[in-house]
Amino acid sequence: MSMGGIFDEFNWLVDTVRPSFDQSTRCLEPLVHVRDAGGEVVITADLPYVRKEDIKVHITEDLVEIEASMARSVTLECCGTIHSETRFRSFKKAVGLPVRVIPEKARARFSKGILEVRVPKKLEPRRIEIE
Repeated sequence: MSMGGIFDEFNWLVDTVRPSFDQSTRCLEPLVHVRDAGGEVVITADLPYVRKEDIKVHITEDLVEIEASMARSVTLECCGTIHSETRFRSFKKAVGLPVRVIPEKARARFSKGILEVRVPKKLEPRRIEIE
């Protein structure tokens, strides 16, 4: 692998892992993973410094929105030509789901800073040929 290729991969990794944020609302986007687990969709979100009672989850057939207030603020410092520092107090993220789900049957749990939401897939009606 060439040096250019190594740097390209490193830059991709940094851009992928760097948290997204809205400085005006002091809101961070949590790291979220969505996976297809057979008959259900599983959404996990990393929510450090959050208490269970401060989490709100809204779900529709094709979207999940996660909001949470932090128990303490987190400071993000960026150094370069200009030093910048911002304090964040909440998380918010909306994620499109890969398939339609049944929101009324969603269930969630929160443990050690990780939110897990499980929701069954909506089965589409299928036409059956009559013999």
